[in-house]
Amino acid sequence: MEDMPFLVQVGEYSLFGLPKLRLVSFEGSKNLSIFNQDAFGINVVANETDLALRVLNLRGCNLRTLNSSLIAVFEGLEGLHLDGNPFNCDCDVTWIKELDKETHLQCAGPEKLLGKLLSCLLYTSDAADDLLC
Repeated sequence: MEDMPFLVQVGEYSLFGLPKLRLVSFEGSKNLSIFNQDAFGINVVANETDLALRVLNLRGCNLRTLNSSLIAVFEGLEGLHLDGNPFNCDCDVTWIKELDKETHLQCAGPEKLLGKLLSCLLYTSDAADDLLC
């Protein structure tokens, strides 16, 4: 499902009921700006359903953030590709760093973090050049 120029969002339950799904790629879908927190279904997010998904590729889309309730799904992934998205690196994305996975996510904002890898940022109020939370 790559390079879909008319895809704007992955809606709720879009990826539900696919228990053997191991890889999903939306790479290059330049208008994809919304990845619904319930795309895998509410039971998966609540960690009540097994999910075989191992790789999620959202490289080169138009995502600025992802809801922290997706952590239950993302923790089980072997690969999460978020590079090439205009993420705003604010306190709402700190949970992605806590996944302890290299996502190659580069910050597009705020301006002082432009181009920095999320994995390299600190989360302290003492670091003027790093993410403040």
